[in-house]
Amino acid sequence: DIKLLPGWLPRTPSRRDPIHNKMLLARLGGERWSHVGSANGSETASLYNRELGLSVRSEGLHEYLLDVFASDWILAGGSAGELP
Repeated sequence: DIKLLPGWLPRTPSRRDPIHNKMLLARLGGERWSHVGSANGSETASLYNRELGLSVRSEGLHEYLLDVFASDWILAGGSAGELP
């Protein structure tokens, strides 16, 4: 099962800007994978832009990014019960 949730980065207490990063965190058996990148899901992005994505197998990175995402999610008004 894959669950995707948007994230927001707080700029100031009164202003929040969306995170441009696209991120996928996966648990596969005992492994933890993190994929971060800039690619949009558009034809322009895939054909004309110089996009970058990186997939890393690392429990430490996975947990760090999950913590950052959870913090951003709560700051954006989401509830902890909605987190994976």
